[in-house]
Amino acid sequence: MRRVVVVVLLACSAVAHADPPHVLPPLEPPPTISPLKTTPEASLSPLRLDSVDLDRIEHRARTRRNIGIGLAIPGVTMIVLGAVLMGFGGGQPTTKLNNAAIEIATGAVSSAVGLVFTIPGALLWVGGQDSLDTAAWRRKRPVQ
Repeated sequence: MRRVVVVVLLACSAVAHADPPHVLPPLEPPPTISPLKTTPEASLSPLRLDSVDLDRIEHRARTRRNIGIGLAIPGVTMIVLGAVLMGFGGGQPTTKLNNAAIEIATGAVSSAVGLVFTIPGALLWVGGQDSLDTAAWRRKRPVQ
């Protein structure tokens, strides 16, 4: 009896079939607003900006560059002073070992703090100057 039930179930399951798959029409891409995505050459051309936009870009870039200069210069100064302290501490006679260790440790801490200021300062300085150069190039470019 058990074999009969299994055979009937297998026979019924083999008769069932799925509906044919519904094929969707291909989707058309949405219209592009930006000319940068239509042709590869368009990504090389500059955006057309009016003088108000260029002034805003230059102001933001100048501020970014000045903040970078304000961070980088004291950072480099602290690194140099730390190196001088470490060098002076290393030249101490062995009788003043405690003073030499203090000067070397102070120089190392000063150099580390200077490095913390120098790295973001240099990045902001270079990025701001690059943005200023790009804005100046766009301002000089003839309008087509």
